[in-house]
Amino acid sequence: MEFVNLSVIAEIENKATLKVVYLQNSSAEDSITLQLVPVEHLDASSVSSVETDNTEPSSPSARQWSWPSVLPIPDFNYESELQLEKADAEYSARGSHLSLPPKLKSHILERLSEEILKYKAYPTDNDLNDVAEVLVKKHPCLREQGSINGYYGWKISLKYKMANSRSKLRGL
Repeated sequence: MEFVNLSVIAEIENKATLKVVYLQNSSAEDSITLQLVPVEHLDASSVSSVETDNTEPSSPSARQWSWPSVLPIPDFNYESELQLEKADAEYSARGSHLSLPPKLKSHILERLSEEILKYKAYPTDNDLNDVAEVLVKKHPCLREQGSINGYYGWKISLKYKMANSRSKLRGL
């Protein structure tokens, strides 16, 4: 059996069973241990049984962390951070906006949705508005031309990304 800290859903695609164990600890950040069991180690009794514990959060409103006043924008992968750093420097020097490659936008939305899911599965429009605003403040090169506030498109993209993330989680 293998234990992992899960941060990306794609890490568990090829596993047959996912056992979630909620651990109580004294640190400010509670951890979740996931036990991934390959198909060959399963027997019929372990597949049909489901164990629950009263300490598990029973609903999205029972999440461990409350929504922060300013959601921290997570670090992106090295390649993305490098592209954003160069584009921010270009924006500061010349005021030119980044022509956003689809792969970069997808990665940014994925990381933001992971961060949002730590707090809420169903963020409000105001929550998504705040996240988009903080993103554009941190990386001004992502500011949208022609948008009233410069980040309306990011808000809409985040809204759809969150819906897709919830669908993936339901499927698991």
